Amino acid sequence: AVVSTQSGRYGWAINDSFSTEESSGEHWSLLCYVKAENAFYHIDSLNGYNSKSARLLTRHLNTILETNCKCVSLCCTQQNNGYDCGPHVIFYAFEIMKYYKHHQKFNAETVQQSFPSKYRETILSKIRSIK
Repeated sequence: AVVSTQSGRYGWAINDSFSTEESSGEHWSLLCYVKAENAFYHIDSLNGYNSKSARLLTRHLNTILETNCKCVSLCCTQQNNGYDCGPHVIFYAFEIMKYYKHHQKFNAETVQQSFPSKYRETILSKIRSIK
């Protein structure tokens, strides 16, 4: 989970697996809660593939947080392959944090198509620099 408790913003990487027993799932997306807006936002780079998972987690979190928020799907740049969902999730999590740090509302539609996919290269470069 991506957590920013002082700002009241939280994020979870979610996938399409409903199994609690084994590691599975084919696609990852991002679910964010913004306390000040009393809303959950779902950002899915595969056209709503994880909508069911996002709605289910939203129901559970509403119970835990004692809120009654809807899960709003945000339009975002779509991945153009079957393997860049992870970089999209990481990219959007960082982008959301940057926007809210400057007290702006995040607009996932303004992200250029190439940015999330190229983020895979950025992540690999950072990992390699650890050596």
